[in-house]
This record gives sequence, structure tokens and C-alpha cells, in this order.
Amino acid sequence: MNPLRLLVTLAALPLLTGMAPPPEGKSGPEALLISMAPILFIIVIFYFLMIRPQQKKAKQQQEMLKSLSKGDNVVTSSGIHARIAQVTDDILHLEIADRVVIRVNRDQVSVVKEKRQPDSGKTAAPADKK
Repeated sequence: MNPLRLLVTLAALPLLTGMAPPPEGKSGPEALLISMAPILFIIVIFYFLMIRPQQKKAKQQQEMLKSLSKGDNVVTSSGIHARIAQVTDDILHLEIADRVVIRVNRDQVSVVKEKRQPDSGKTAAPADKK
């Protein structure tokens, strides 16, 4: 089942049960709080399972884009494997073959395959992120 459809179904259950008369002995604010608790619980679960991981991933992507430098081997979102020949604010000049340079927007880089070590000019594979 589609996760979004499941979430909508789970969110609708408290609304349907909230239309039922309150349990005996409970009325007013207590009954409202009890009927709202499942909705709040679903919102908290939705945040921790979907929104927060997406925000962390976007932050890591922005940090990766900021750290791009000349000599890094990268893969663009369109699948082009290249080496960075020149870096400007928003544009990267990528060398895809000898003396063949293309210009792409910085945000089109999806993966850094090898990061150039700043002191020796050699490249090193990036550390595995967990």
C-alpha cells in the first residue's frame, strides 16, 4: 500500500471516531483532548519518519555542493562523469574528455566520486557516510 494513502487512512480514523458520542462520564475538554491525541501522535510520527530525514539529506547535499573544488571527480544529475576544471559561484566547468569542457550549474552535481586532497593534489575516495 502507498505510504501516503496509509498515512491519510490513519489520519482519518481519529476524525471518524471523534464523531462518536463521548464515552460515559467524560465530556468537555477531556473528551476533546482524548479524541485529538491520535491525530497529534500521527503528526509526530509523520515528522520523524518523513520530514526530518528529508531535511537532513538536503542539508548534506548543500554541504557537499559548497565543498566542491577544482580536481574533484563528480557525477551530474544527468549522469555525466567529469572532473571539475574551474569553479565559480554558481557555474562549474567540467572536463568530460581531453580539452572538452562543459558548463553546468553547481546544483546539478549529485555525487562526488573522488575528492581532491588539497595539500598533495592527489585524489582520495570520499569516506562512507552512515
